[in-house]
Amino acid sequence: MKHSFHDCWKGYSKALKHRNSLLRRGRIEGFELRPWEQEMCSKAEQLALMRQECFDKLKLNLNEVISDFVPLEGISIDFYKGWDKEKTFQEQLEEGKERDAKLGYTWYGAQKADIKIKIEGHPAEQALSRGQQKLLVCALKISIGKTYSELTGKPCIYLVDDLPAELDGDNQKRLANWLSLIGAQVFVTAVEKQALLNAWPEAEKEQAAMFHVKHGLVEHTNQTL
Repeated sequence: MKHSFHDCWKGYSKALKHRNSLLRRGRIEGFELRPWEQEMCSKAEQLALMRQECFDKLKLNLNEVISDFVPLEGISIDFYKGWDKEKTFQEQLEEGKERDAKLGYTWYGAQKADIKIKIEGHPAEQALSRGQQKLLVCALKISIGKTYSELTGKPCIYLVDDLPAELDGDNQKRLANWLSLIGAQVFVTAVEKQALLNAWPEAEKEQAAMFHVKHGLVEHTNQTL
């Protein structure tokens, strides 16, 4: 979403690779690591700022979509930049230098950035059922596409494999409605045509094209949903 992100990430990744290579040598001097750590610190802070800006927009959309897909009490959604938020990255590197030398690689950094979702303080993967986790993943993917479209003016393309196998009827309709709402182009598969008929909004069915796959060949059926 930001043109400067790719160059910044390439610079960080190069410095990280060289630092890790030096760490694996075993006995190293501080002056050998210093130029690569300086480059990493500069780039990591820039990456964190760009990611935080994007995440703030994503979070607004995610809260909206989650409330429709799977209303959850006590949910928190936070961006983890890859190191302690109370410290600078340089401080984190200095504190962890001995540990990194033993491990042979850099433990903290922009490469460890993540989105952390918790339910009443517990990680979502521990607090939610398998079904709820699936819905949360759907909500996250819809939110990412919605945010991308808002920031770039370009629609996303979604590939949905065997829709009925993953979601029940009501949630299939929710997913189809959101995909329609954000104006995404969608390629969706199902074993039975009726499953797609039941899920997709009526207004979208006339614009859809149907294909039949048989023995590895794709055939346009000249039918709509």
